[in-house]
Amino acid sequence: HGAQVVLGSDAPVSPLDPWITIASAVTRTREGRAPWHLEQGLTISEALSFSTRSTLEVGQPADLIALDADPLWLVDALGSDLAKASDALRELPVALTVAAGAITHRHNV
Repeated sequence: HGAQVVLGSDAPVSPLDPWITIASAVTRTREGRAPWHLEQGLTISEALSFSTRSTLEVGQPADLIALDADPLWLVDALGSDLAKASDALRELPVALTVAAGAITHRHNV
């Protein structure tokens, strides 16, 4: 019943940065541009769920990140200020990245 919705990029012709994709899906805008069909925007929870491909459980690949800020709180706190919400999501600091169970990035952890 219905289609599986996922977010992605047009890499290699556009940046392979999931936060840019998530920010655009939520705010329907990008750096300095007016929102385009804002009524089609996703909630931050929807955008995050459409950006994951697995669950955190035994037997699943241990691919995960730890963030320096809560994206749900950021978007709620910034409310209707789409420019600030978009910038905050695009610049969300990643503290730790784990791919296939191995730490591949660590910043201030």
